[in-house]
Amino acid sequence: MSLSRRTELVADKTKCKRKKELTKDQKHEINESLELLDTDKDKEIDYHKLKVSNRDKHQAIKSEELSVDLRDKIVARHKSGQGYKTISKALSVPRSTVASIIVKWKKFGTTRTLPRVGRPAKLSNRARRALVRQVTKNPTVTLTELQKFTVEMGDPAGKTTILAALHKSGFYCKVERQKPL
Repeated sequence: MSLSRRTELVADKTKCKRKKELTKDQKHEINESLELLDTDKDKEIDYHKLKVSNRDKHQAIKSEELSVDLRDKIVARHKSGQGYKTISKALSVPRSTVASIIVKWKKFGTTRTLPRVGRPAKLSNRARRALVRQVTKNPTVTLTELQKFTVEMGDPAGKTTILAALHKSGFYCKVERQKPL
């Protein structure tokens, strides 16, 4: 092996051993992340907050739904003028996900999870609580009496709806034991 070739190999090895310096953007990103974790501004990071943030970061990669904090970061970066690709790389989120979050934000004005579609409940929570109160006051009340009660209350419901609401609240059709005379 020639001397010039050896010097080239040695030069290549020294290049590999050199530590890579962080860019200004990377340093800024790290400082920004640390400032978010340091809520009381005492230049110290709470172990619990760090653990929770790491869990959220890994959970965002594994799960289908991103955390609210991460979605807010995506929208903030979009507002500052960054493109989908740069946001995607910086936060390690797929570009399509970034795009869908921003579209949702533009359409609904929020990054929070919206209520899912489905049929609305026939009984309101207030009516269901009133039924539970009635049953606890009088455990031997019949479904017909409860149905009349819901009509009086202004929230009419059928027997099966009332029964389902009571089941949901933990009340089942149990007949009290007859006491001997």
